[in-house]
Amino acid sequence: MISENEIKELVPSTSKLGFYLYDTMSCEHIVINENDWFPLASISKLLTAIMGLLKNPNIEREVILDSISKHCGTSYKKIIETISDKEINQALKKLDIDLHVHENNQDKVRNRGTAKGIFDILFGLLKGTII
Repeated sequence: MISENEIKELVPSTSKLGFYLYDTMSCEHIVINENDWFPLASISKLLTAIMGLLKNPNIEREVILDSISKHCGTSYKKIIETISDKEINQALKKLDIDLHVHENNQDKVRNRGTAKGIFDILFGLLKGTII
């Protein structure tokens, strides 16, 4: 597996990296600034879709796909109508996951989280502890 130092060498000194790599075979991980908060960018759409599907598994597949892959604001709003950003954030807090989303998925300040938070929700889905 690549080392933490090898990863750090790839990052310009003017940039800050939040990183969490987990090897599902060996269970080894490499983390860099994993607890620091960063803007989520498009990851907020993925989180909203995940939480929306957990609340309502009948959300149309096309709505989910369009929201995530096509940056479709209309589809994103349909998911937010199913589960509000407040409900999502309450659920994330209850799960002790360091992520925060906002109904405006383009808001760089209010859509934020940590690399560990992203790992926690994805690993929870993988292991079945989130569902």
